[in-house]
Amino acid sequence: METKLIINHMTLKAFSTLNSQYDICSICRENISDKCIKCSQNNTNCECYSIIGICSHAYHHCCIKDWMKNKCIASQKCPLCSNKWELKKRNNINKQCNNLF
Repeated sequence: METKLIINHMTLKAFSTLNSQYDICSICRENISDKCIKCSQNNTNCECYSIIGICSHAYHHCCIKDWMKNKCIASQKCPLCSNKWELKKRNNINKQCNNLF
């Protein structure tokens, strides 16, 4: 006798590999593929996604956004290499990050 399995609902997670030099957000020290400390502690349902700068350093969106808010406009630099922070051009991410800072 053959047994059938019926799946009524399934949630799939996808993971992507970022072209980044680091797997850890250098601001909150959490894994770049996980939520940042702020989002984890607030238990929010926000989309805590990662972004990459032209210098190939990756951060959580929330972390780098807060970092830049605390800096004057003239010195908005990457926390790791001190180069001017600019978002690396990626079609799917840039739509979400147009008003990042």
